[in-house]
Parts: sequence; structure tokens; C-alpha cells
Amino acid sequence: MELPNIILAFAGRVLLRRADIRFERGKRYGLIGQNGVGKTTLLNRLAAKDINGFPQDLRVWYIRHEVQCEDGIDVRSYMRAMAPAGMGTDETVVSILEDVGFPEMLQTSGVSQLSGGWKMKLSIALSMLNRPELLLLDEPTNHLDRSAITWLTKHLLSLEGVTIALVSHDYEFVEEVATDIVHYDNLGQAGKPCLFTYNPMKFKQFQKLKPEIAAGLPTADKAMQTMGKLADGNVDGLADEVDNLSVDGSQSSSSAPSDTLGKVEKMMESGQILPIRFPDPGKPEGIRTFRKPIMTISGIHFKYPETERWVLTNASATVTLGSRAVLLGANGVGKSTFLKLLIGDLEPTEGKGEMWRHHNLRLSYIAQHSLHHLEDYLQSTPINYIQERFRQGLDSELAKLKTVALTEEEVEQRKDLGNVAEVVGRAKRGKDMWYELEISGRKKMDTKWFPEEEIKTKYKPYVIKLMKNYDMKQQALDSGLAIRPITSTEILTHLDEFGITSELAHGKIRQMSGGQRQRLVLAAAFWSMPHLIALDEPTNYLDNDTLAALTLALKNFKGAVVTVSHNEAFVAEISNEKWIVQDGEITVVQLRDARAR
Repeated sequence: MELPNIILAFAGRVLLRRADIRFERGKRYGLIGQNGVGKTTLLNRLAAKDINGFPQDLRVWYIRHEVQCEDGIDVRSYMRAMAPAGMGTDETVVSILEDVGFPEMLQTSGVSQLSGGWKMKLSIALSMLNRPELLLLDEPTNHLDRSAITWLTKHLLSLEGVTIALVSHDYEFVEEVATDIVHYDNLGQAGKPCLFTYNPMKFKQFQKLKPEIAAGLPTADKAMQTMGKLADGNVDGLADEVDNLSVDGSQSSSSAPSDTLGKVEKMMESGQILPIRFPDPGKPEGIRTFRKPIMTISGIHFKYPETERWVLTNASATVTLGSRAVLLGANGVGKSTFLKLLIGDLEPTEGKGEMWRHHNLRLSYIAQHSLHHLEDYLQSTPINYIQERFRQGLDSELAKLKTVALTEEEVEQRKDLGNVAEVVGRAKRGKDMWYELEISGRKKMDTKWFPEEEIKTKYKPYVIKLMKNYDMKQQALDSGLAIRPITSTEILTHLDEFGITSELAHGKIRQMSGGQRQRLVLAAAFWSMPHLIALDEPTNYLDNDTLAALTLALKNFKGAVVTVSHNEAFVAEISNEKWIVQDGEITVVQLRDARAR
């Protein structure tokens, strides 16, 4: 395929000008360049065959970050629905899923229940089903543990006669897979041709030939063999390896997430690195130290309703304001599920374990798929996005959590005579929290007070959701969020702390790169000044400098951090404890004490 003299533009900006694109059958091209030059945009256009002269009969498949579909659709049904004519038989679907490594119990699980790593494997299975001649991959190693990356590498190398174009910041992966390196640079002078330079060599050869280019590329950091074993769920010899860690959780032979990490603050002050600075959340009522629990989970069991497989069987953990906890384990063991239980996007199986959270604890959550909800705001500016998300004084994203949002049936239950219509007050009496309930059919002044534990046993489950909604309103009042002005001036000041300039803040979100959008999601999560931030794979799409800024911000944060990450250097730099998820349980490995601030 050869496309000469291409012009490619997006959002009013020229990304390629007078560039020649040519792909030879069977070659594997690693597309490299600075963040924001338009690598993903190019892949999108190639996938849509939306380039002048593109051969329309060429079979193309695009493996994006992961698959998305509605709840309730199982893996096999999804594969059949997405199959081309003649390829959707049960035998073919099962055979491909087995080739990819899907166990039978996951083949009948809901797609929405899969971890990020298994969703990526499902994307690979879909590509095999569609037998592409041109295979496009955008950051395919995101969400994958080490063993899954090894599997993906072997799979791509096994494809015969398939042309591959991939974008990845994981240059060890690029080195293994790519036969040719294409350097994409549109940052030159206006009117000049954009650089789309082909180099028939492996990445390390390119690195030696063009050190001035390679040195400036964003990187996905590779470090610390010990942490790599933990990330794969390998806990054999754990005690010996933990003993080898230094007092701050790193190893002497390891590199930090960025070579500049020790100088990040100075570089931010000089403008060399855009900042990320988190606000001070203060402490919840009655919490005076960073070692006192703000949340406990004990003996939690969980399985998804559509399956018989238990994801968690006896999971326990404690969170303090000083916690810097990282969930580690192989893909699919339940890391993201446990994180969702922690923040309230899932509920534990009834009667299996206990959960306690401080009644004034403010938390924010950044999911694996956090960038997807920005798709609804692409025509908005970051300022408009913040205003819309918090216009009622509460975080509308938290209001969607499954343990908070009422179903249509529950909304109707509130209207029935004698049922609880609303929670209108709360007060602490001794050690117990009491709530004031408004009853449907009675006068608004005729309310009843009950302790929290009695409400949980006496009333229907939706009343607990009403209690949680009331807690969120009270937390917003206590923090000042409910009365915080959402003016452009206030938002611009806040966004500036996250490296989003006034120019970006006034432009449309669709013009922002993946890394810039990640900064926006972070900024929105911290608008409420949370005591606890839960992050699922936060380093995806971040360049080296942004990763360094995020790492420093998390280390300096005066609240709790619980995160899932496969970025080994990032894990070692920020963590003071590891929560290793294996066989349905959580093994807590304390690396150092929570910081006494």
C-alpha cells in the first residue's frame, strides 16, 4: 500500500503535510513520535479508510485500547455478534478464544466484567476472527501484566503476511515486535513537509542511529525485576525480595519513573515540566493521625451475578490517610473488582464480610476507562466540563456509583405509603451515627430517627443508598464544595495546578491529546478535595515528564492513595504497602510506615 503526498488535519490543525505513507506486506511498523503529534489520529483514519487513495478492499482491523459493550453480553455472544459472515460459528469462536488463552469460565462471563487485560485479549481474539491484512494497534500493552505482554508479543510475531502498524510508549515491546521504525514529526516550520521517515531497522538500532530523536521520546518505564515479579502475581520468595527494598520502597539498582524525578519540583517551577499539584484535603472529623483507619474491609466475598466463579473469597484491607497502597497481581485476579468494592461501585455479596467507611470520608475514583466518559464532552471546553460535572455542588460521576444510584424500581418504592421517602438529617450519638427519615404519606415534619445499623436490618436496601447520598451532600457542605463557585476564574486556577493552560482550558476537549485528557480527569477528581484517591492504571497515556509530575504529586498528597498499576518503577516509587491479590484473598506487605506528618 502506498499513499503519496498525504495531507491529514484534525480539529483545524495540520498533522501531516505532503507526507508519503507506504506499508509493505508482512512488515511490522513501530510508529513513534512525541505525544500530541497525531499518531492515534492517523490510526483512526487508517482504520476508517478515510485517506485519499486508501484501497477500500483491504481488510483492516484496529485494536484500540480495549472493547466496550453493554452489560449482560457474554464473551462468546459478543464474538459471534462481531464476526464477519461465515466466521461466527460456535466452533470457530471457542477455538479462537482458546487460542488466545480464555478459560471456559471467562468465555461465558460478561464482557463488562473482564479486567482491562482480558478485554485486550478479547480485542486480539476479534482481530483473529476478522483475519486482517493490515492490523493497527494503539498502546496495546496498557493494562497488561508481564506474562500477557509476552503472550501478545509471540502472537504478533507469529502472524504471517499481515502488515502491522503499532503505537506504543513501551519501547522494549516495540523492539521485540517492529521490523521497521517510522518517525512521525509534525512540529516543524509551517508550510514545510511533515516528517514521516521510514527506518528499516529495529528500535535499538534506530536509537543508536538517531540518539537526538530517541532521547526526546516519551517512555513507558521499565525497572525493578522484583516489582515485576510482584506485578505478575509471583509471590514466591517475597520476604527475601522485600528485604532487598530500601526504606522508601525502591531498590538501589532501580531507576525512578523518570530520570528527572529528583528535580521535578524545580523543573515545574522553571516551566520545563507542567505541574500536577493536589489540594490538601484536611482530615475527617475525629481522625488526628495518618495511622488511624478511615476505611476497613474484612472477609469480603464477591462474584458477579451472571457467573458462579468467586472473584474474591476472603479479602481484607485497611486504609489510613497515610496509605500508599498498590494492588498487584496477574490480569483477571480481581484487582479492579476490589478497587470498585472499595469505592462503592460494586457491593460485596450479601452476608459475606463487612465494610466500614468514615462517615465524612470524601473519595474520588479514576477508573481504567476514565477517558471514555469524556467522549460525551468532546465538543465542550474543560471549563464547561468541570461546570457541568459539579453544577449541583456534588460530583455527578460519584452519584452514578452502583451503591449510590437508585434504580427505577427503587425510585417507585420510595413513593409507597409507609416507605422511607428521604433521609433529611444525621447526627452522631455516642459511637453510633443516627439518621432522620422522612416517611411517605406522613407530614414532612413527622420524621423518625434510627441508628445506622438498625436501618440496615429494618428497611429495604435503597434506604442505605439514600443514607450514602445524604453523606455525600454533607461531605460537600463540610468541604466547601457545595458552595465553591464554579466560575471560569476559579476553574482556571484549579486547572493550572494540573498543567492545563488557559489556552487548553478554553479549547475543545476533542483537541486534547490522551495525556492532556488524563490531566483533565485528574483535575476533575480533585475538585472535591478527596481524602482518598483510588486510581486504576493511572499512568496509561502519560509521557515521561507527566508521569514524573504525577508521581511527585502522589508522594506529597496529604490523603490516602490506593492504585492498580503495572508500571513497576511507578509502583516502587509511591508505595508504602503492597496489596497482593491472589486466590481471592489480599496479602498485605508493609514496606514502610505511613508517613507521620
